[in-house]
Amino acid sequence: MKIYNKDVPKEILTKLLNEIYSGKYKDLGIEIVEKEIKKELTNNPSLIEKIEKKKFRTPLVKKIKKTLYPGIAAFAKTKNSEEHHSTKDREYEVLKQVIKQIKPKSIVDLGCGLNTLNLQLFANPKEYYGFEINQTHVSEDNKYLKQNNIKGEVFCADIHELKILPPADCYLLLLFLESFEQTSGHKKAEELLKKIPSQNIIVSFSTYTLGGNPMNVPKRRWFELLIDRLEYKYDYTESENEQFYTLHKKII
Repeated sequence: MKIYNKDVPKEILTKLLNEIYSGKYKDLGIEIVEKEIKKELTNNPSLIEKIEKKKFRTPLVKKIKKTLYPGIAAFAKTKNSEEHHSTKDREYEVLKQVIKQIKPKSIVDLGCGLNTLNLQLFANPKEYYGFEINQTHVSEDNKYLKQNNIKGEVFCADIHELKILPPADCYLLLLFLESFEQTSGHKKAEELLKKIPSQNIIVSFSTYTLGGNPMNVPKRRWFELLIDRLEYKYDYTESENEQFYTLHKKII
């Protein structure tokens, strides 16, 4: 890695990566982490000569982790929810019927996790593209797409950092938007919906808490107020475990 024509010693880069790749950060894509390291060292080039010392390296690692946390938190909470009510128990037949109303030829799945492995249970698109921050999941997803001759790819990326999204007939935000909103706020959730280049967006929310208990009031009032403000028309469907909002927006 070069910063202003200065080489960052390989052993120092390895130390940084090892200290960042711990706990909830251990499955992050290498490109995402290296991008943050390069950004911080570019902004503070004097650190290159100092980060061999732990007293300078530790604050840098903490700062990088703090920057990466919103993406980690959004995806991690989504996966916890999936463990309880999605991967095993999601009523794919309900989701299949929701998608069938749109008949999309192309799908983009934000925070896809391992949805790809069940893709043929709920959709049969000609093209499928996903975004996921967990590199292990990305590898499994792409392996499945290739083995089943499904055109598309899953990319290792933090949704918070994406500037441009690809056009598609339908976008899936399954058990994702609420966690994204909790780490980034209503405004960012609204900006994300506005940025999506598709007339159809399927957003789902769990009807259970992360602890596995049924919610007393499962409907998300904040979300309904948001889509009313954006003047998106929508259809609503509910299964035992999830609520599905199919948003219809005009692409200008």
